[in-house]
Amino acid sequence: MRLPELTLDQIQDRCTAQSFARGEDYFNMEMIGNPILHGCTLASTCEGTEEEPYRVSVELTPTGIADTKCSCPYDWGGDCKHVVALLLTYMYELETISSLDALLIVLAEKPKETLLRVISELLTRSPELVDIARFHADIPEAPEEEIEPIPPELSVYVTVVDKEMEEFEEFEDTELEDLGEMEELADPQNPAIPLYHSLIEQKVLSGNRKAYEEVLECLIVLREIHEDLDLEDEWTLYLENFRKRHARKRVLLQMMDAQHL
Repeated sequence: MRLPELTLDQIQDRCTAQSFARGEDYFNMEMIGNPILHGCTLASTCEGTEEEPYRVSVELTPTGIADTKCSCPYDWGGDCKHVVALLLTYMYELETISSLDALLIVLAEKPKETLLRVISELLTRSPELVDIARFHADIPEAPEEEIEPIPPELSVYVTVVDKEMEEFEEFEDTELEDLGEMEELADPQNPAIPLYHSLIEQKVLSGNRKAYEEVLECLIVLREIHEDLDLEDEWTLYLENFRKRHARKRVLLQMMDAQHL
């Protein structure tokens, strides 16, 4: 892909005047670290107020900027100062940005033993990457903590759950390509929504790439069902609880972020 020639106007149009000014300060103070370019993705770290640097990324197009992300908590409109600092680095110091594509070409010629040493060192230095390595190796994540038995005083609800699970057993063999048809069942009195909940949890437990992709498909359809029923608040609450419940599954959460879930 041809890289765009960014202008200050393009950067300023994406942020507030204050964020741009602070971003200029961060750029001049050389707060951007290890900038890389991989295909159309520009990424780096950026020093900030936290002990650990923030992770910044920008998706480029031939004519400009498609999307930006930063791990900082900024949420007040437009790009944050860390994104601005990275974009200014791209504009003024492109020669300091390493090409990940070129590095991968060199590494591809190395023997398997060398690549394993590189991976081992990366995982040792950054344990948070282990989940990503496990994901691409199709190794299931560590099992969830064992759920405590239902207290006796709640046993009255067992028959209700059993009935729902009987319906789910008939539903779970449905091909994901046909799941969109379940939207026809989407009124508050039929089981589409709880069946989706059950199917999603089952797929999450599989802990592999294909299962996670199916989880995303189910979540997207489930979101559409809630929107059609004007249940946006219920959807927001469900999604918040889902992310909290599976907070340790970083790969899944990253895939959800990519789909704006």
